[in-house]
Amino acid sequence: RLCKPNPQAPRLAYHRATAYKLVQTNITANERILHSWCAGKARHPATLDDHANMARAAVDLYESTGNPEFLDDTSNLTAQIDAYYIHENGGYFFAANDTRTKNANDNATPSGNGTLIGGFARMYYLTGDVCLEVARNLFPLLNLLNSNELLNRRLQIVIIGDRANSDTTALLD
Repeated sequence: RLCKPNPQAPRLAYHRATAYKLVQTNITANERILHSWCAGKARHPATLDDHANMARAAVDLYESTGNPEFLDDTSNLTAQIDAYYIHENGGYFFAANDTRTKNANDNATPSGNGTLIGGFARMYYLTGDVCLEVARNLFPLLNLLNSNELLNRRLQIVIIGDRANSDTTALLD
């Protein structure tokens, strides 16, 4: 075993899921997430980075809780990304359908293009879905390279089963 179980893990997963649901419930308009929330009001169209990081959070939550709703959310968010942000020559625009910039530069938040490669790789390993668009042009930028390493790593162990089942528990131990 590589690490000891964290006794706080269920509580942390609960708080992460609560924060995720807050964003999903309160910071949306017309079934799309928005960029900011202040004084109880959601505003401004979301960017690629916002969508990519929400998709990343959803897959994180699926991996830590096993709740299939989070996997569905990841699929829905990536479908929105493909609908509003995709560039026909590879990669994604920063803004949806209006102001069109495309970059893979990391800023205060990691680049959406780099984050998506990691999210798509994890979705591929979890679902086997090879239809997900993986960025065709890789740039030598930190988050992009980190996510590319995740995509190309050869060993992935996924345990799927009822967590209350003793056989599943034995595999986790």
